[in-house]
Amino acid sequence: MPVGAIFFRKQTRTYYCKIDGKQVRLCACREEAERMHADYVAAYGCKRPTVSQVVRMFLEHSKARKAKATTARREPVLMKLGAAYEEKLADCLTPSDVQIWLKRVYPDAGPTTQADILTMISTCFRWAERNREVTSKVNKLDKPPRQQREFYLTSDRWPELLGHCKGPMRDIFEFMLFTGARPQEARKLQRRHWQSDRFTLRASEAKGKRRSRVIYVPESLTPRIDELLTDGRDYAFINSKGRPWSKDAINNASRRLKAKLGEPEFCAYTCRHSFAANKVANGEELAIVAQLLGHESVDQVYKRYGHLAKQHDRLLAAVNR
Repeated sequence: MPVGAIFFRKQTRTYYCKIDGKQVRLCACREEAERMHADYVAAYGCKRPTVSQVVRMFLEHSKARKAKATTARREPVLMKLGAAYEEKLADCLTPSDVQIWLKRVYPDAGPTTQADILTMISTCFRWAERNREVTSKVNKLDKPPRQQREFYLTSDRWPELLGHCKGPMRDIFEFMLFTGARPQEARKLQRRHWQSDRFTLRASEAKGKRRSRVIYVPESLTPRIDELLTDGRDYAFINSKGRPWSKDAINNASRRLKAKLGEPEFCAYTCRHSFAANKVANGEELAIVAQLLGHESVDQVYKRYGHLAKQHDRLLAAVNR
């Protein structure tokens, strides 16, 4: 008759545990509830999953409920954690254990990668707590601040960038540069998304899956989009082998461009950042730029590009009023 981990219910402001699958009320005081729980454990025994077991259960849940790409990102990281602490009880895993493992397994990871890994681990163990599998010490891990990608190309360098792109590669990079589309958006665009001057991705296809994403296309590019979609193919952008662009193919093309441009910070997302920086520097309203980028608010645009906004005259006028 195994005893489950102790948990708290906000509705009743009381601690509980499960004994042989049945919920048992303890009390409202944490210390007293822990003593009662200890008595049950002594009397009936305790079913305490290992780190490896929690990881496997969470990944099964992720595969059933989340997008394939989400699980694909989580699985390699969490399986390494599970293998490292295969026999360790999940409720005994500490933040220092995780930090030691992180430094050993990912010694060259930057702050953004570290933050992503720690978020995956916290998400896994929060899920386990919500499902009454374990009481965890790693459900809230301190994370390093993420490095913001601030590099962009000024508009005078856009011809240089596009000059290094040939054929299908130019089509997709030029599109990202002049529309601000994310690489993962550009590569999935199809004939059914095209509406003469914009592409519209349904909420289920867009990032976040909460609302549709509209990518507005400048008049200078619409004839080329029409041309690309009149040869009977479904995808707007295909590579030299006639296949839709994959994430790896775009990354490989970006690495070649990085070398040719002599810019170590260049990546496919640089096109999006360059588009936004150019719009803000030329006086476009931040709210409009946010909508063009598909953001729900102007906060992210302001934090990243606000210093480029031509608002000195307005600020001087305000301080003198």
